[in-house]
Amino acid sequence: MEKLHICGFGLIIFFFSTLQLTAQSTDNTSVKVQRYTIMEKFAPDIMPTAEERRQKKIKHLADTELKARVLDTMDISNRKRKRLLIDLYKTPYSDRLKQALAEVNFEDVDDVDQ
Repeated sequence: MEKLHICGFGLIIFFFSTLQLTAQSTDNTSVKVQRYTIMEKFAPDIMPTAEERRQKKIKHLADTELKARVLDTMDISNRKRKRLLIDLYKTPYSDRLKQALAEVNFEDVDDVDQ
């Protein structure tokens, strides 16, 4: 009976550890977009393909993540930082967010090496 308890406890620990591993993996290939849009029905020549839309979405998510990291490192109050993060996710083109990010110089890692 005790062997059964130890084995069950081991299975529970294994199950929860695999949940933690899957929660940590962030893969940009899992970004989903609609396969077909209504506009493709009427103007297929001007609409980007599903793969192009997926690439644009990945780029947008990376840009949003970069801006969030920049806001986290800025020397501003926590209230203002929270407001700016809310603006970033809800209204990414707000004047308050543009003004806060206007003074920040983005430097690529490649430019620093040269």
